[in-house]
Amino acid sequence: MLEPVVARSVEEALALRDAWEALPIGGPHADLDFYLAVIDERGEALAPHAVLLLDDGVPTALVATRLEEISLVATFGYREVYRPRVRAFTLVPGGVVAPDPSAERELARCLLRSLDEQEADVLVIPSLRRDSELFAFVHDVAGPLRRSHFAEIRAHRRLHLPPTFDDFLASRTKKVRSGVRYDAKRLEQRLGDRLRVERLDAPGDFDRVFGDIVRVTELTYQRGLGAGFADTPERRRLTELSLERGWFHAWVLYDEETPIAFWQGNVYRRTYHSGTTGYDPAYRKDRVGIYLLMRVIEDLCRNPDVDIFDFGFGDADYKRHFSDDAWSESDLVVFAARARPLAINATRTAVMGSAYGIRRGLDRIGVTNRIKATWRRRLRTSA
Repeated sequence: MLEPVVARSVEEALALRDAWEALPIGGPHADLDFYLAVIDERGEALAPHAVLLLDDGVPTALVATRLEEISLVATFGYREVYRPRVRAFTLVPGGVVAPDPSAERELARCLLRSLDEQEADVLVIPSLRRDSELFAFVHDVAGPLRRSHFAEIRAHRRLHLPPTFDDFLASRTKKVRSGVRYDAKRLEQRLGDRLRVERLDAPGDFDRVFGDIVRVTELTYQRGLGAGFADTPERRRLTELSLERGWFHAWVLYDEETPIAFWQGNVYRRTYHSGTTGYDPAYRKDRVGIYLLMRVIEDLCRNPDVDIFDFGFGDADYKRHFSDDAWSESDLVVFAARARPLAINATRTAVMGSAYGIRRGLDRIGVTNRIKATWRRRLRTSA
């Protein structure tokens, strides 16, 4: 018989350490120490909310969420148009560990029960696999009045790393192989000995991480959105922890002593989880981001402790070109069956429905990507 144990405080979560660490956690965000560090550093995070399932005293499944006070943002393009404040249970990336569908359903019941008991206004599940039992169960149980609508369906892509970089290139199309080789040759001819790549993955690299990577990030459009690899107390805490654990791996591309591109993430249980990336827009025509990505893949192919390159959230042309596996995912928000949460859902649905209709119209006339590119240029300028 499955018995749920709910941790609603740091002390209660720490008391579950042995059981938590006995489970096959799929990513660093669901690692207990990483999970608690985020809660400690992030201003909007109030407390843990994790459910551990025991089967005759043996830990079998886990769902890790944070209780947070957040703005539930609805956007049009990159512009926020509606942002009510709510108390939310937010699922962390990789925060569902379940051996079978029955365990996933029981975890979902526990989360929905806490929502019904007024512990939070909403349950926020970012980037959940649409073919998962958790997605199907929560989606169906919540019903149309309580669940979110018009969520973007995205592809989540990854690459199973072959033994060598040559094997990787051989698995790509002729067009992709030719493009990679042509761009690399052109960049190396233009910059010559000025060009070099360095990997930062030791505790002693901490200062260079926050010097060189942040320097590049400040030039990107992501900074205009308040995103990217920012120098914040939370980022410093998590990077320090990841460096100490041997997870953090960053590659930086230099033009002489000037950093011009970076790629960073964490190696966790034989998977490289790609994080934020960026490049100096002055080198955009040189395709330095793809050049560096090829060096990252080459390095990881040689690493006997890494089997998979997970490209992380969101889709892009380069991810389609260089991955060999994918699944569909989308965000799911479930609202408590109370007046205010249901009113927020109704307003949010109207806003997102309007944005969805306009976006579909722009797609039909083929100008969506042009508008996005213009918006990003403006964000780079403001950054």
